[in-house]
Amino acid sequence: MDYQSIGFFVNKTEQPITLFLELTCQEIIMDPNHEIELLIDCLDEDFSVTVLYHNDGLQIYPENIDYSPDWKFKFKGEIYKADYPSILRDL
Repeated sequence: MDYQSIGFFVNKTEQPITLFLELTCQEIIMDPNHEIELLIDCLDEDFSVTVLYHNDGLQIYPENIDYSPDWKFKFKGEIYKADYPSILRDL
């Protein structure tokens, strides 16, 4: 399956943040200075997501709410399937 990049996310705060991935309720917990590339299985060229900012992280969900994506992420050169939760310091 092909995956496309949603974007790069970097935690430049002094505390952990969480990327909440919808509609699958998966989470990626990022410590300070962690960075990832968020990937999603490719549907079509017009695919888009919405990012909502929260005090403790970001909520990311597809514009097409009828679709439950297969989220993956690239961290330190390796590709992982997002889980509940994916804790980067444990990888």
